[in-house]
Amino acid sequence: MSYWALVESYRTPRGPRQRVVAYVLWKTLGRMVSGAGLGDEPRRVLDELSKISLVDVVLPIREGPAIRRRCIAEPTEHQKILLQKLGLNLPKRFKNNFE
Repeated sequence: MSYWALVESYRTPRGPRQRVVAYVLWKTLGRMVSGAGLGDEPRRVLDELSKISLVDVVLPIREGPAIRRRCIAEPTEHQKILLQKLGLNLPKRFKNNFE
């Protein structure tokens, strides 16, 4: 993996800037995984948790805009165990960000 794959670029009034984001997150996940007794392969844990899907629920109404909610699908039992061991809690739904 190259250095540039780990850098986030963004623009400020003073010009373009970069910051290392992925590396810090990857190291944090690695420590969480090993600290939870899940081995030393954060990629496997990340691959499993990435299968948890988001669902957009749209309820049309007679007048006005439709009601929209973004919800998280129920994780599998295996995913629930991983989340519990990592000390992570999934929200039931996200704030309404459709507008």
